[in-house]
Amino acid sequence: MTSKHWPVWRTTKIGTWTAADYRALLEADRVRRGAEDWGVRDYAVSSPSFTVSATEIELKLVKFSVAELGFPKGATGADIYARAKEQGLDLCPPEVGPCLFLGPQDRSRGWSMAMMAMEPIRARDGVPCVWGILNEYEGGFDLTLCHGRPDFFWGCHYQFVFVGSVA
Repeated sequence: MTSKHWPVWRTTKIGTWTAADYRALLEADRVRRGAEDWGVRDYAVSSPSFTVSATEIELKLVKFSVAELGFPKGATGADIYARAKEQGLDLCPPEVGPCLFLGPQDRSRGWSMAMMAMEPIRARDGVPCVWGILNEYEGGFDLTLCHGRPDFFWGCHYQFVFVGSVA
């Protein structure tokens, strides 16, 4: 990875919904699917660290595995973020995870499990977390919170989503 012109994985707009909108949309998804982790997501989108953009912004998102970022044996979150920053990539705003989850889900675009590279949100127990979107075996998607500690070790196969540029 030597170029700063990354292939765009997805484009998304933030700043179109409020935090209350996200809560309502996630609640509707929980009712529709019978998701059991509503309390975790509800707490996260109600957290002061979950902020939404006041203006509509289109983001070009890129996705790389830990190995593609230059860590064939895995790396800590801090090392992954530092390498991405060296490459000119930015962290995702907190609303990108729910925005991708609630938006159109194109299954042909390489979903598996993608962690949002972001400043962590504190879970109810105070543990720092990042959004993760995973493709469930039944073909649906789930939005969850995953480890966000800088010292957490991620295997080489994990994939992270970064902001490549603002359109």
